[in-house]
Amino acid sequence: MALPNIYMPKNARGFTLLEVLVVLAISSIVLGTTLFFSSAMYRSVAFQAERSALVAVLKQARTDALNSVGGQAHGVALFPDGFNGYVLFVGEHYELSPATSRTYVPVQYQALTIPLMPATVVFTTRSGTTNFAGEIVLTDATRPLATTSVIINREGYVGW
Repeated sequence: MALPNIYMPKNARGFTLLEVLVVLAISSIVLGTTLFFSSAMYRSVAFQAERSALVAVLKQARTDALNSVGGQAHGVALFPDGFNGYVLFVGEHYELSPATSRTYVPVQYQALTIPLMPATVVFTTRSGTTNFAGEIVLTDATRPLATTSVIINREGYVGW
């Protein structure tokens, strides 16, 4: 004698094909939208992280100059000699700085461009004043409207 199926009524038939297709369509739309926003969000966060990295390098050079590390000025060279990044150096000029005193910081965000930039930003010893005052504009090559700026004034303030 077979046991009756008490868990499922005899007239239950499951989901219709239309219901399954509607659920798949809705989930595809939600997933597609999420992937689009997450990749755009990733690019945005990576771009802002590159701005923060440049600010950190500039602030490190200013701090070293204010503390008179090595008794000399400190500076940052932007994309020198074909290097894709920033170089912290000791002295008034990047070209005259000893190679052993240089710290290379590569750019992590490969789509970064800086259309108009100073070659170097140098902070003087103990005062922290700089040879450059203005904005360094960072642009995302994949999204031309995505820009951000790093601001430097004559007194050595670095920020965004």
